[in-house]
Amino acid sequence: MATLYELSADLHWLQNADDLTEDEMSAGLAAVTGAFDAKAESIGRFILDLEGDAKKIKDEEARLAKRRKTIENKAGWLRGYLRNEMSASRIDRVEGVGLTLTRTPNPPTFKVTDETLVPAEHWNVVIKTTLDQVPEELIASISDKKLAAAALKKTGEVPEGTELHRGERLTIR
Repeated sequence: MATLYELSADLHWLQNADDLTEDEMSAGLAAVTGAFDAKAESIGRFILDLEGDAKKIKDEEARLAKRRKTIENKAGWLRGYLRNEMSASRIDRVEGVGLTLTRTPNPPTFKVTDETLVPAEHWNVVIKTTLDQVPEELIASISDKKLAAAALKKTGEVPEGTELHRGERLTIR
């Protein structure tokens, strides 16, 4: 059977042929058009099949993503539950046959409780500007948690206007 491309070329040739009689052109056009229509319909059905398969795959992806999220949430909850129970029982390490569970402290983090109390040396200034001028309303300053952490390391004291938070995580190896 001829390809759609070949049938299209045949139709183009028949439509532009000057040396054919009316009857020859009509018979040729009818034959090629019929074959073209059948081929086009087959391709159309195949397109619908492909689009249906794509939709089924997309639906399955959504179902699997929902299932993955549920499993991740359950694992996260169980991790927190185990960490909390180990903490409440003052157990830092559990060594099993195939794995080891360890409560490990997280690095400290800062929470700014009152920006007005944070000393100026713990601030970074961000200037939003155009190249030719710096209007006052475009200048903003924000406190920098990294500078507060550096001050804690240097002085051993928590800077004013901040709180030190230190959580922990459960490591499974």
